[in-house]
Amino acid sequence: HDALPISFTPGTGLSPDYFRRIPPGSVFAHTKKRSRPLKALEKSCFVTIFELRSVNCDGGEDWKLRILVTGGAGFIGGHLVRALVREGRGFVTVLDNLHRGRWDTLNDVRGQVRFVEGDILNERLVREVSRGVHVIFHLAAQSRVMTAAADSGYTSSVNANGTRVVLEVAAAEGVGRVVFTSSREVYGDPRELPVSETAPIAPKNVYGISKAEGEKHCRALANRINTDRKSTRLNSSH
Repeated sequence: HDALPISFTPGTGLSPDYFRRIPPGSVFAHTKKRSRPLKALEKSCFVTIFELRSVNCDGGEDWKLRILVTGGAGFIGGHLVRALVREGRGFVTVLDNLHRGRWDTLNDVRGQVRFVEGDILNERLVREVSRGVHVIFHLAAQSRVMTAAADSGYTSSVNANGTRVVLEVAAAEGVGRVVFTSSREVYGDPRELPVSETAPIAPKNVYGISKAEGEKHCRALANRINTDRKSTRLNSSH
């Protein structure tokens, strides 16, 4: 669904029952004010995100956006989680198996996020942490090119099959939006720089192939159900 802005003022008669009638997957706004970090987040996700803070009525804190970040204890995931908390985007749950991520990455937001140690290949666990979630930022992956080449089986299992698990659970649980973190490696050796988003997908290594497979799962999901999915192709993040 497209994001649906709702202006709410306590005492206007809009009860939580009103919000329950809104189609699943809608994202609501308590205020139209835009901060620069919010605009940047919208640009990176290629979607419109409306801010939801506590409505201060019967629903209380229950009406905040619920966000799941897979791989949220990693380098990029940690930055994203801290930004979401700092900007008051909503309730954040982090799912990370700590294969490469570190819990101390989130030291400054401990007590403000829910942390679950586990693997995205564990479908039952992914389903549990996705229940009631509005948005999933899917960053969990084997993300080192050289390590991926040394263990292609694990890389394919996590980056391709793990992504499929996250997407299928999101669809089953009625998650409104999934943002998949792909990579510039899906382009292989580009013919020209800077690389256009419309450049041919021609990965040259195991990591790029696994991310391209993840994007295929995203497209397949979009053809079957209404969950909105977006892919971002990151390059040399530091």
